[in-house]
Amino acid sequence: MEQVKANTLATNLRKVALFIQDHADDLPEHIAIDLSTHLWSWSVEEDAIPSIIGKAMRSSLNDGADVKKEYSDNYFRCYMTWGIDEPKITWKIVSGREDVCTKKVLGTHTVTKMVAPEGDWTEQEVEEDVIEWECHSLLKMADDE
Repeated sequence: MEQVKANTLATNLRKVALFIQDHADDLPEHIAIDLSTHLWSWSVEEDAIPSIIGKAMRSSLNDGADVKKEYSDNYFRCYMTWGIDEPKITWKIVSGREDVCTKKVLGTHTVTKMVAPEGDWTEQEVEEDVIEWECHSLLKMADDE
């Protein structure tokens, strides 16, 4: 991130923090602050995504954050959480799973699925890929540059 943009974001976050502090009596009991970044291969060089996420993870760990990674469906999510007591602040980075993992098709198998032809849904046997994901260390990827 460019330093000017980082400074502006930090200033705006401080404004929100002061607003919450100064107007606590006027605010609802529960406030969630959603910080998120979505990295897609069409907006960032695909090869750079693991390094970008790795650097953010390493920086947040060095700053005392708790880091959790989640690999599910077609997405990768990294949650970096600051604070010991509630309410904590979490920054989430989301990318395509294929941007941080290597997809290996091991073969196929036949499964029964409900499919939508013209008209009513029917049950059919279809072939699906058997997939294994090899997910590399994102922290190591941050060191490779």
